[in-house]
Amino acid sequence: MKKIYLQLIFVMMTFLLSVYISLPNFVEDKDYLLSNKLNLGLDIRGGISLVIEADLSTHEQEQMLSIKQSIVNSINKGLELKKPLTTKILGNSITFESNEHGLIAKIQSVLDSIISSQFYEIDISEENIVLTIKKAFFKNNQNSLIERIIEVIRYRIDATGVQEITIQRQGESSILVQIPGASDRSAIKNILSQTGSLKIHLVDMNITNQDIIDHNLPLGIKVLPMMKDKDESSESQIIQVPVMIQPVMSGEMIADAYNTTHMGKHIVNFKLTDLGTRKFAEVTKNNVGNALAIVLDNKIITAPIINEVILTGSGQISGSFSFESAKQIAILLRSGSLPVPVKIVQENLIGPTLGREAVSSGANAVIIGCLAVILIMIGFYRALGFIASIGLICNLTLMLAVLSLIEATLTLPGIAGIALTLGMAVDANVLIYERMREEHYKSQKSVLQTIKKGYDKALRTILDSNITTVIVALLLYVFGSSTIKGFAVTLIIGIICSMITAVIFTKVLIELWYDIAKPKDLKL
Repeated sequence: MKKIYLQLIFVMMTFLLSVYISLPNFVEDKDYLLSNKLNLGLDIRGGISLVIEADLSTHEQEQMLSIKQSIVNSINKGLELKKPLTTKILGNSITFESNEHGLIAKIQSVLDSIISSQFYEIDISEENIVLTIKKAFFKNNQNSLIERIIEVIRYRIDATGVQEITIQRQGESSILVQIPGASDRSAIKNILSQTGSLKIHLVDMNITNQDIIDHNLPLGIKVLPMMKDKDESSESQIIQVPVMIQPVMSGEMIADAYNTTHMGKHIVNFKLTDLGTRKFAEVTKNNVGNALAIVLDNKIITAPIINEVILTGSGQISGSFSFESAKQIAILLRSGSLPVPVKIVQENLIGPTLGREAVSSGANAVIIGCLAVILIMIGFYRALGFIASIGLICNLTLMLAVLSLIEATLTLPGIAGIALTLGMAVDANVLIYERMREEHYKSQKSVLQTIKKGYDKALRTILDSNITTVIVALLLYVFGSSTIKGFAVTLIIGIICSMITAVIFTKVLIELWYDIAKPKDLKL
């Protein structure tokens, strides 16, 4: 009896703990409750669904320019040409106008070091060499390109606090982004559409405003816009700042960034990588007294004067920032830049009305299913059926607690998985009770022996049937889409919980019932 009551205390504590963990899903935020709870999916909670198109043509052009430049640089270093090499890019072909001896072999040598020979063709005429890059080369690079875009987008959205987003590729260059619960469409669209390309340029302090107006700029200089801070006597305005075309540093050298406040102003602190620290120290050492322009997507955020050498590898970006703009800049710097520009080609705002109806229908289905199972079990197995029904309620509570702890996303397929699991939850009890019936009528054993034999002999069958179902659910989770994964998660957790409640919880309750009621017959 002592052992039974200890087991009962364990079962009761587990049940009460499950109820406590599940409460945040039904009760508004309270200080005494955990923050973990189920996330509602897009089909239940509503949100934003976006289709983003990657501009792959831009990347192809950049790759063609890079290949051409590599070939030209290598040829200029390795060969003494009688006249400069003339090149022209047309689509995915590069034409070299020259009949120099040894040029073809040199081009092939450079190409082989860049790309495999199976991805290009060379046509030779008297004065022209035409290099054609096959489409398969770009297609191979596009796959990794899209994966990189998905990683950047996922980090940017997760960093804003929106959890369990769905991001999946559609076709060759499109990406579907679904964000449950998102309400600020403009902020989401803004952070997704920005390339996030950070560059640091030196400012040419010798160029005057009149030079900019007259377009009297020397080679290697370009003009970029910057928002000038407003003061009490004037409004903010955009000014033009002359900077060196070649940046001294890029965003890849930033290891971390976060927004904070300093003297009442919103700023962004950043920390550089080891390589970035050395580079930044060299730049600041050689340009004390000059200005550095920090450029994000071709717009100058700020252009501070270098007062001293910076050796720490950290700094701050200040400007006319609001809290949200500083936060977005920090997110962009942490996530890195998008490898190619993207644009939003389709936008759908999904309201929660359909979701509320679906949740109501799903909840009704779960309740009706539970009641039907309870009535059937009690009708067939009487007292033991009532105990199995208690196990069913424990199973539902335990499942909700586990889903809440891992903060799983509940979707309509997930609700279907819960309903299916509850229907299957009493399978183990049915197997146990039927084994008890066989033992009772076959060998006429005592009630206690019948109970123990029923559990012992049914355990292997229960494990076999449930393990095979879990394996199938795991395969669905690994290879299925996001919709199928929601179903698989609830199915896996539900099956494991049903095994615990059927094999452990109900056994304790049946042994307690036997000790109290002392039945002469199980009446199976």
